[in-house]
Amino acid sequence: MKKILLVTLISSFIVACGGGYGSSANATNNNLPSGDDLTQQCSDPSNCTEDELIDILKLPPEPKPGMPGFDTVKGIDSNGIRGRDDVELKVAIEFYKNTKDLNYFFDRSRANAEMTAMAKAVKEGKEGSKKEFTKLFQSIIDHQYCYISKYGLSSSEKLDKYEEFLFNTDERFIDYYVSEGYASDIKASKISESDCNKYFKR
Repeated sequence: MKKILLVTLISSFIVACGGGYGSSANATNNNLPSGDDLTQQCSDPSNCTEDELIDILKLPPEPKPGMPGFDTVKGIDSNGIRGRDDVELKVAIEFYKNTKDLNYFFDRSRANAEMTAMAKAVKEGKEGSKKEFTKLFQSIIDHQYCYISKYGLSSSEKLDKYEEFLFNTDERFIDYYVSEGYASDIKASKISESDCNKYFKR
């Protein structure tokens, strides 16, 4: 219960301040062109199966207990393009009917994986790591702000669902919660429509 309350409070704070994502927001990241309807590649376009989505989107296999890295904060990222494998799979299954949502959360997952790695560098005292972490976190906030501004308040509900995938263990939630403190220079501000558009070019 405490974990759920803390996630809710943090989500509310980020949405109120603006929200957004990742250091490499303009990368193609193997995402789909906006407007593509991947459901037409399924035997039943109204209900793609998990196996069909794995084939269409070239998704990694689901991580299993006992695999190296399974129980770590970093997790398993076997293809190195969309963040943790478990998050990539859940994002695909949840959002495959809307490629704009799918692309956003693939981007966000990759950014959160970068954030985890950078937070580790900050903890280890690596030179310049805190500055790079703050830059990435600012980009995450900016992208989220643009996503909600462009697609409406229903997007915040989708963000809540995404965070369920991301914070699927107490350790991962705590690591994220602690690492937020490294981004001391974050500034929440309204972003122009033209600046937002750079996040949605595919």
